[in-house]
Amino acid sequence: MRAAFKRKDVQIYANEFEVEKTIRLPEKEFLLFKHNLHHCYPFIKENKDLMYSDDGVFHCILVTGEGSIDGVLVESEGADYARYSAYITDATVLLRQRYRALDSMNERLEAAVDLIIQGGMLHTDGGMQFYSKETIRQQYNLSDELMEIVAEMLTERKEVMELAFAEKGLKITYRSDNGVQMQML
Repeated sequence: MRAAFKRKDVQIYANEFEVEKTIRLPEKEFLLFKHNLHHCYPFIKENKDLMYSDDGVFHCILVTGEGSIDGVLVESEGADYARYSAYITDATVLLRQRYRALDSMNERLEAAVDLIIQGGMLHTDGGMQFYSKETIRQQYNLSDELMEIVAEMLTERKEVMELAFAEKGLKITYRSDNGVQMQML
């Protein structure tokens, strides 16, 4: 994680802002941008009419990059470079706030992952459990594409040692509190 630290600040200064547009750059271009904010960029020039300050609110663009969750808020004040900028460590939070449907979908996916983990960790009779695609589809109301996202989310959980996404369902190897592996078929 990253944060912008200030030396001997008396208080935290933060401005109200409104994201007018999100621009996603290729990974290398985003890295270049983050390290050269005072360079002129075509994507800033093309969107400078969206960036202004009104009654203390910064109207800005959010610049993100492929393969990165961080972002940079930019208010160019009519310039072709990032005259005002703010580093955001997790821009996905802003995107979820902007699109309520994404926030709702995220909650559904997180709930499905939590319930699968809870069920797997509570299962103690030999550690065998079957998560068929059909069961997941019906129980959590998820499409095949969303099931793949749930599978990716499960691999990020500390309780999961290994996950295989098979044609018929999920095979999960859990870590237990005592270090014993539990396999869910």
